[in-house]
Amino acid sequence: EARAQEQAVAVQSALAEIGVTVTITQLAPAVFTEGLFAKTGQAFLRNLGGSYVDDAFYTMFLFYTSDAVLNWWAMNDPEIDALAAELRTETDPVRRAELAGQAQELINSRVPHLVLSEPSYILATGSDIQGFVLEPDSLIRYKSLSRVE
Repeated sequence: EARAQEQAVAVQSALAEIGVTVTITQLAPAVFTEGLFAKTGQAFLRNLGGSYVDDAFYTMFLFYTSDAVLNWWAMNDPEIDALAAELRTETDPVRRAELAGQAQELINSRVPHLVLSEPSYILATGSDIQGFVLEPDSLIRYKSLSRVE
């Protein structure tokens, strides 16, 4: 994709300024995906919308536990796994927020990956429309939209 190529060149140029040599290798989608799930890449660029559900356990289950479905960076941290296990069954919102905060601090201190950019989201509407909220899944929720009288 063109955006990934532009990002790769920008990263390559920035790292060259500090003496790091980056070789950009474009891969066929099947080869790229195979490498992701084999966890063999040193670095990669991927346009990923992130977690579609605003829930700490869901995000940890997808990306950050040792057996996470999309743990492409081979993260293996017993503390994070334990927090995720507790979040899986915790129903108290206050306790969930505490656990999520602990998990976020651990993940941020481990730095398993870097988010380099977020894609722009452009939505044209009439000047009389208000209430648009960009949700994590990028789907439009019409419930929040209204017309200004």
